[in-house]
Amino acid sequence: WKVQPGQGQYKWVDGNHNGQVDITNPADFQQVNFNGDYVLLTRPTTTLYPVVDLKTNVRLALTPDKFVKNDGTIVNTVLRSLSSVTLWQIAENNQTSNVSDIYLLRLSKFLNDSLTISGAQIFQQDVYVLQNNRDFSLRLRFLQNKSLSQYSIATEQGYRREQSMRLRTKLTDTFYEQLDLSWNDDNIYTTYTDREHLIGSNSISSELSYRPNINVESSFKLVVSKAVDASRSDLTASMNSQILRVAYSILTKGRMTVQLERDEVAMSNQQPDVYMPFELTQGFLPGQTYIWEVGFQYRINSFIQANADYSGRSEAGGTPIHTMTAEVRAFF
Repeated sequence: WKVQPGQGQYKWVDGNHNGQVDITNPADFQQVNFNGDYVLLTRPTTTLYPVVDLKTNVRLALTPDKFVKNDGTIVNTVLRSLSSVTLWQIAENNQTSNVSDIYLLRLSKFLNDSLTISGAQIFQQDVYVLQNNRDFSLRLRFLQNKSLSQYSIATEQGYRREQSMRLRTKLTDTFYEQLDLSWNDDNIYTTYTDREHLIGSNSISSELSYRPNINVESSFKLVVSKAVDASRSDLTASMNSQILRVAYSILTKGRMTVQLERDEVAMSNQQPDVYMPFELTQGFLPGQTYIWEVGFQYRINSFIQANADYSGRSEAGGTPIHTMTAEVRAFF
């Protein structure tokens, strides 16, 4: 469905090479971050089907420092520094006539490509070292997400896995460092072949923050990553990003933020006329993309607040696009 430029998630790319927009052919469109002028619209039919809908989750948090004695021994000191959070989440929308299969959590009946309309099974395990320590903390994460969705154009089975480490440390009274390492798998199996992908990626990011006082905060973030799609002859995207952000707060009154971002994508093993999945580059085009943003919020009094935002971007050497919005809100 065509919408105003910038309001959609897709753009026309003439995938069938006939020079005409065919809204019934998914190959004619590509998912984008910016400047999309089409949205995917599903129209409901008059035919209704009985379904079973289930959502449940279990969360377990372990904090040994609440029950392990602080007696100074090495074992107890190590145990008190550790904590963990385990999350298991299930969502299932199913057309089965045997309702007990769903409500009794017979998982072998879940994510069924003939009965499941949409479903997801998420398992997340976080292990912390000195979780609430401002000077030093470490988080190890394992996250797995299995999903299945039936769309009007295709059925998709998904498998995503994240293995990551986050280290936060206080360098001085005003400088802080956050280091992230991540290894990810993002696989989609679908009857619509252009959406199918088997992406393995890894990334490292470093963010240095400077907070000289409560009014000023600035940070510089550097991200380097590499993603490979095994389903497309090892199509590879090598990416790097630099983000500079400065924020100034006026106590009880307002806040101003300025952010500059540069993203670069280099492709290799790219074959002619081979569809590049959105997930491989997170929607960024090959080449260099620049994004700049300025935001200002100010509370005039207890009843009136003014906001102004400006953003600009230039994708892969293209013409810069500028957007500005401003509003004044009155509360009664």
